[in-house]
Amino acid sequence: SEQQTETSCKMSSNNNKKKKKKGKQNPGSVGGGMSSAEGKKRFSQYQHLSNQAVQQFHTRNHRASATSYREAIEALGHIDPYEDNRWQIFTGYTSILRERYFIPDKSDVNFLAAMSRDESELRLFRSEAAYTVGLLRWDAGERQEAAEYYRDAILIGEKCKAEEMRKMFMAGKISADGQRVLGLEMRPVRDLISDSIETARGNLAVLESPKSQVLPAHLKSRIRSDGSEMPPSIRSSKMLTSGSPTITEEQFNRLISVGGDRCDFCQKTPKEVEVDHLMKCSKCKKAFYCSKECATEQWRAGHKKACRGPGEYKAGDFVRLRGLVSTPTLNGSIVRLAGRAPQPGRWTVMPDGNSAIRNTISVAEEKLEQLRPLL
Repeated sequence: SEQQTETSCKMSSNNNKKKKKKGKQNPGSVGGGMSSAEGKKRFSQYQHLSNQAVQQFHTRNHRASATSYREAIEALGHIDPYEDNRWQIFTGYTSILRERYFIPDKSDVNFLAAMSRDESELRLFRSEAAYTVGLLRWDAGERQEAAEYYRDAILIGEKCKAEEMRKMFMAGKISADGQRVLGLEMRPVRDLISDSIETARGNLAVLESPKSQVLPAHLKSRIRSDGSEMPPSIRSSKMLTSGSPTITEEQFNRLISVGGDRCDFCQKTPKEVEVDHLMKCSKCKKAFYCSKECATEQWRAGHKKACRGPGEYKAGDFVRLRGLVSTPTLNGSIVRLAGRAPQPGRWTVMPDGNSAIRNTISVAEEKLEQLRPLL
């Protein structure tokens, strides 16, 4: 990753030189009525925390490094949104979260989610924030929520204005094969945001295409910035079919798709109906429609019977197993619920044609992932 380099440690002296150039704004002179002294103080904090984050990373104190990066971003705020190293510092933070050195906490997710919605923030940063939340939600097994953040990342990036596109930030110089960082260089936002959009699209395609078993190259790599290997990934499109004789291949593909790419009734895409996002069923949040009329028709056609609220299950429902520790080979399996188990908070799962499960087993409810309704 280009973020964790010794070059970052030299940002203070580099920036001081750059500030003397004609036309470069004094970092203490902006910030919504902030005094010059306060602006300079916060800019100094930003530089100190950024350098501290790099040093912590190189001593393998990854949680502390991520926190310092985030505090650096917060210290700078909007004092100087186009500060040369701001993108490098921000992606230093997001890369640590994405490389799974630790499980990010709620404050990480909330910080990035808020940034993705901040209309006063540059679209480059908003798009990267949304993309990172998407990846974190995927890691948590929340595939549909991940897809929604990927779509946000794409939409935010596509609406980036020409003025922002022409700006430059310090970023990694990537090798031709896209696998190595050769150093640092000033790169235009146009290139950086294009890379972000392309990456989000690749991840979204995996979630929207149930038959796809191929992960994008950036998700296949398990080597982190410090050379260590990431733990086994759950970022996969692969799901073990139930082999059930009770549903068709088309129905199975609908179960495991995240939806949202087209209306579940008329099959029109958001682009065809000129909207950014389709409407969601207010109860299950897993059915998507382009209009109230389509939602009503689908409800009458069978969604009323198939609809389940969050955490609601009924005997006969198809679910996906996840987070199993004693039998991890079953994670990703699509199975059918036979009914509640005698133990509280557990369900009995029947093989229903799944060759990986020979006998009926009992599974804790938190290990079940709701799938899309068949109707």
